[in-house]
Amino acid sequence: MSTLRIKKKWRRCIFCPSAEVSKEHFWPVWMHPLVMAYGGSTHYSETSRSFIKRDGIPVGTPYEVTRPGSTFTKKIRATCAKCNNGWMNQLEAEARPYLTPLIDGLPVSLSAEAVRVIARWVTLKTMVAEYNRPNEDVTPLDERHAFATLRAIPPWFRIQIATHRDHMWSGMFWRHTATLTWSPPPERLITRKNVQLVSFGLGRLFVSVLASHGIEPDKLFDLHPVFFPRILPFAEPWLRWPPPRAISSAEMNLVAESLNTFIREQPRLRWAIHPNAPDPTGNDT
Repeated sequence: MSTLRIKKKWRRCIFCPSAEVSKEHFWPVWMHPLVMAYGGSTHYSETSRSFIKRDGIPVGTPYEVTRPGSTFTKKIRATCAKCNNGWMNQLEAEARPYLTPLIDGLPVSLSAEAVRVIARWVTLKTMVAEYNRPNEDVTPLDERHAFATLRAIPPWFRIQIATHRDHMWSGMFWRHTATLTWSPPPERLITRKNVQLVSFGLGRLFVSVLASHGIEPDKLFDLHPVFFPRILPFAEPWLRWPPPRAISSAEMNLVAESLNTFIREQPRLRWAIHPNAPDPTGNDT
């Protein structure tokens, strides 16, 4: 009697050459009770857009999925045990005391170094989230390696944070990706996707990450600097927390959808067609 063998897709760690990749919790276990105390959404939403324009009209079908289940039990197969238990665990330990008051919405003053630690932690989570689905990565391999070895955040990452009191956003995670370029297009892009917008809530903390190579993030859009302080790049000696007011659920929804809004409103922006781009008809395999 023969048995059917299903061949598993071979993967390597996204930060090193190791082929021993395992699933790991996306949000660290220590954070689960802290964030769950605020209630919140149980969904993880991810959208991918690879349109082209014909006569100025976008053509193509976006991939979009909202996954059931808690984001706190979500696991992603992207990294190896050595990275997880080594430098990633160390970064987690460094960030924990700075993240905790932000999640709880408590007043705090954070030094520039503390802010850099938080920015590294957010960058780590963003890079790992890129591998929730195949072919949705944005950060090139050499920059992932530079981050793992030197903690060097790519210069095209921009991170802004805010405080809120909406329980539905405590635990919600949205990620939008796209293949975009100005017209005329630049040189060949390195990855299949070159723009991502990540928005997530952790307790009273809201985080927005815009990562874009090929188009400078500041040329896409920006958030209000008073209510959404920028922590990457960060040029101040201290971060005084919290901002003057908490943002609303409607504002967080607008931020999470701002990449799509920007694309619709920019006639000079077009969906790039290059050798690594997915099939714009939606039939990419």
